[in-house]
Amino acid sequence: SSGINAEYGGGFNWGMFTANLILAAIGLPLNLAIMCHYWPKARQTVPFIYLTLSCSDLLTCFSAGLHSLLFFLLTLNIISPNSNAIFIIGIHAYLISILSFRVSAFVSCQFTMWRTVHIVNPFTALRGKRMLVVGS
Repeated sequence: SSGINAEYGGGFNWGMFTANLILAAIGLPLNLAIMCHYWPKARQTVPFIYLTLSCSDLLTCFSAGLHSLLFFLLTLNIISPNSNAIFIIGIHAYLISILSFRVSAFVSCQFTMWRTVHIVNPFTALRGKRMLVVGS
């Protein structure tokens, strides 16, 4: 935006573009490798949690790639700022990032609870038990 450009300069935008592109380029293959590793054991609880976190992080990396693509297209004037493509790419990138962040936070809380119960009482089996989610 013009406020960010006035305060930080154009280098800030290119820095964010580079950071998002690096995140997407490194995160996508690494999360795919994690998913391939845990996929055969997905019926067990802990591998399933790792698989879910990996899927969520994969969506975050994809969203970062969409943000970079949008910035690149806007900067080089390939698409105009009033184009519908900006809205379509932007809203999808935003919604994907929000969804992946919330799923990641929720699954991380579940995993923390799972590990805490097993540290406090190592002989407790949590299979098939329900978890009560309190709060918003």
